[in-house]
Amino acid sequence: MSGNRVGDPLALGARRLSVGARLRQARLDAGMRLADVAAGIVSIGYLSMIEQGQRTPTPAILKQLAHRLGLDEADVQRRSDEAIELQDVCRLHAAIWADVEGNAVDAEMHFMALATAPSSVQIDARWSLSHIQLREHRDVEALDTAIDLLRDPIFESLPHWELAIQVFLAAALMKVGETGSSISNLEALISELEHRSDTSMLLTFAKLVKARAHVQAHQRPQAVALLDAIEDFTENIRTLPELRERAVSWWALRERSLADGDLVGAVRFSERAIALIQELWRADALLMMRAEAAAFRFRYDPDSGIERCRAIVESMKNAVVGNASNRVTAAMWLLSAELALADGDPTAALNHANYLDEVKPGADVSWSAMVRSRAFAMLGDKDSAIAQARRVKSQIRPAIDGMYRATQFAEPWERLAQIFRDLGCQDEAWECMRIALRGAGAVPAGPLGTPPESPKMIDHSPTLR
Repeated sequence: MSGNRVGDPLALGARRLSVGARLRQARLDAGMRLADVAAGIVSIGYLSMIEQGQRTPTPAILKQLAHRLGLDEADVQRRSDEAIELQDVCRLHAAIWADVEGNAVDAEMHFMALATAPSSVQIDARWSLSHIQLREHRDVEALDTAIDLLRDPIFESLPHWELAIQVFLAAALMKVGETGSSISNLEALISELEHRSDTSMLLTFAKLVKARAHVQAHQRPQAVALLDAIEDFTENIRTLPELRERAVSWWALRERSLADGDLVGAVRFSERAIALIQELWRADALLMMRAEAAAFRFRYDPDSGIERCRAIVESMKNAVVGNASNRVTAAMWLLSAELALADGDPTAALNHANYLDEVKPGADVSWSAMVRSRAFAMLGDKDSAIAQARRVKSQIRPAIDGMYRATQFAEPWERLAQIFRDLGCQDEAWECMRIALRGAGAVPAGPLGTPPESPKMIDHSPTLR
């Protein structure tokens, strides 16, 4: 995909639809000189700057210029306002496209600029910004953004949007440790959506978030009870590989239109590209929900969890390989690696870990290294197993700063503690468990005490976040 074009070409397109451009075109159509139009109203130089978009005329001056050119003042102003709106829409689409390309820094910068200035896309920008914040574990910022959105009176006329933001708010509450409030809010939201006979993805996503909250509250049977609805809703979802290619083609036309200064055409093409991307996002989101449901089965359903997880993984392979986003493919390789370990096949687990790193390096290094540590331990290579466990510790330690009582904070440390214990590294196991307990809100962070002889560890089956 090509990069964002939100600089000079966009400004050029906006100028062509501006008040000045309209006045200039009317003057040329009438065969009038700058001096003819400016006489008695403004200087020739000032009128030239208005036409070039370098100055904005006051309402009184605009009225006189429009009258001299035989134009309707209100129509000229309306066209200018439309140009500003199109420019904002174009910037919003550029931010969305940057996020699609994996450039979250640029995307957030553009979303932030649109979210903090009055515009027709301000709500969309704030909503997108909150998702980036939650995705990057900036949970308090995401919570603040969601609360600010709910305070906006516009949502009184947009009930489905308001419910969507409330589900998002419940997810953010859970991630900062307010599990009880999250479960209570989600119960009310699910009841409201079911009362409306809502069959959208929002209801299923609300149930998934509630399952996460039950897991965090150690209410595992309640979490498992929600999985059937999630699996049923996502069972027949397939991603369409041609959607992405079509989206790229429309975006290329958008770029060409911008280069030609055609802002209207650019927005028309980018709307089509973004609509296709949103369809892909929906399919990928449903696949991620299905993968997470499989992980919950594997971890918390002692009777049929592994087999059910295996069946889900097999049913999703055609949808994932080559067609889905990197995050979905990475989730499936992680599940496959965990299943391989459960089957006693460490070699296959190592292969799956390699594929996971190829698909989505960086953030998932800690999870693939955990897989490798356990696989090397099964192969009898204790030194390599310890080295991989220490690699995990160095990878996730920076996340300690500013984190409190959050599942995504506590869980990796719990699993790492289990790995160190199994490897006989009791001091490191206790160190990791102390950090995990801090994340769970059980004990304050502080100096290590004397570790118990056999600290209780949590099982280390897979889960997805």
